Amino acid sequence: MLACAWLVACGGPGAPDASVDATPPPPMDSGTVEAGLDAATADASARPVDAGGPTRFFEDVTASSGIDFDHRPWPVDLPERFAGGVCAIDVDGAPPLDLFFALTHGFEGDSRLYLADGALHFHDATREAGLLGVRAVGCLAFDVDADGDDDLLVTGLGGPRLFENVAGRFVERAERLVFDADPLDFFAGASAGDVDGDGDLDLLVAGYAFVDPNVCADAAPPDWSICRSGVFGYPFIADLLLIQGPDGVFRDQAASLAPDLLRSEPALVVAIADLDHDRRPELFVANDLGVAFPNRALVRDASGQFSDRAWALGVDWTADEQGVDAMAFSMADLDQDGELDFVITGFEHQPTAVYLCGATGPCEDSSSAMGTPARRESFRYGAALLDVNLDGRPDLIEATGHYFTDAELASGARATEGLHGPQAQPANLYLGTPDGRLSLPELAPGDALLTPRVSRGLSVIDLDDDGRPDVVFAPGSGSPAVLHNIAEPVGEPLVITLRGRPPNTEAALAHVEVRVAGSLLVRDRLVGEGYLGNFDRRLFFGVPRGSRAEVRVRWPDGRVTTRSGVAAGSRLELREP
Repeated sequence: MLACAWLVACGGPGAPDASVDATPPPPMDSGTVEAGLDAATADASARPVDAGGPTRFFEDVTASSGIDFDHRPWPVDLPERFAGGVCAIDVDGAPPLDLFFALTHGFEGDSRLYLADGALHFHDATREAGLLGVRAVGCLAFDVDADGDDDLLVTGLGGPRLFENVAGRFVERAERLVFDADPLDFFAGASAGDVDGDGDLDLLVAGYAFVDPNVCADAAPPDWSICRSGVFGYPFIADLLLIQGPDGVFRDQAASLAPDLLRSEPALVVAIADLDHDRRPELFVANDLGVAFPNRALVRDASGQFSDRAWALGVDWTADEQGVDAMAFSMADLDQDGELDFVITGFEHQPTAVYLCGATGPCEDSSSAMGTPARRESFRYGAALLDVNLDGRPDLIEATGHYFTDAELASGARATEGLHGPQAQPANLYLGTPDGRLSLPELAPGDALLTPRVSRGLSVIDLDDDGRPDVVFAPGSGSPAVLHNIAEPVGEPLVITLRGRPPNTEAALAHVEVRVAGSLLVRDRLVGEGYLGNFDRRLFFGVPRGSRAEVRVRWPDGRVTTRSGVAAGSRLELREP
């Protein structure tokens, strides 16, 4: 995440060598259509001033939402600087969805669980849910015990911790996670999916660094926190590949199944996703300090072992061969070719990397052609590809906020490095265009995205069940932000919920195609997306008004479910046969 020049100058050991290794059954039908999702209607304040003029996309409803905490991390050590994952979580098995914020405050936990009372309103249930004092950096909400409600994995110092949801109270199940880690090993992102093909969910967890307390031990305040921010001063650590066994225990099998995960590298973002469109999962690891550490994409061979083939897939470096200091990961079909692409956000001065992936050949970083250098001077953490205005094209929203505090940015060292800041920054929004590019809209005064914030993670979640995606930002410092989507809708929503067969009730890595009005819209069901968190499990598509769509779902085991004549404005729930 930090430029090499500054890290080495801060007394780190220098950049290590960054060499790259060169080395179904018949279709079945199942599901129900739930009618009655009204066409989205924005209030008058959201309408464009004139054609092509300023537009309001989001309204800040934080003050009325009941989410009212103020997060002030101190001391500002590595975990505090990175903390701020946020997860859409279903605690009681019914909408609207709930929210978990993964936060840490020095040596104490500051995480929060908010349960939804109704549309756009929550109450703090951290204490009664048994999560008071949980110290976390990231989170992952998923149904680990296949009982229909979400359980919770949190990451941070010492490794991941698993909490089972027992009638709304979260009970830690340390016995279900078996791995070797030091209490000061810092773990960041996590993702779930069926890695070994046995039908249940496994876990990939990003290992970042050993937070050595002796680093900068002789420094005095305020120089201590500045010195401790120099990432190259810490030993990096390996990732975890936690494979679930028949007994429900997750054991680290990186050494036997994916030895390339054992590299000591600063990983922040991981994803279990289909990167090469072969309908099998790859293990994607996006490293911080991209100038020295390329991304990893581990592909499974015939023997069942995974090895790094990022160079062959074209996702190891960016177009300038410098790498990206990776923060967030999100997937959608950006160029509308029917295949999924993805974005990775990064450090100030680096454009958000946009990897366009076709049906054949490697992916290619196309950030310059797509337009993301327009916001390269902002510092981007969370990111999501979503259809804000329901026009059928993916848009990109990014949570912003600098790694350094304003006091640190004002220091001589930061000024010499050309870091601009400030710490609090407006969020970024790009709209998808008919030619497949990303374009910056003109935001009308009062749009919630214009408010400078120190944000980290974001979650895409439909807070009021109107079929349009809303956004929640988690704070790196200060308050969270609950943003209600009030964009003028071009089309109508089509909302798809997938219910997988136990033990993979999440339907992780199911592939969804929506054919409508001559267009093909695609999404994969990912468990873990954005920055250190996850999104609403429902998949949101914008389709033309009055249209009817054909929906095709390829489930994780290869079976196929189809639905024809699905009306725009519908909620569609499909169950795996």
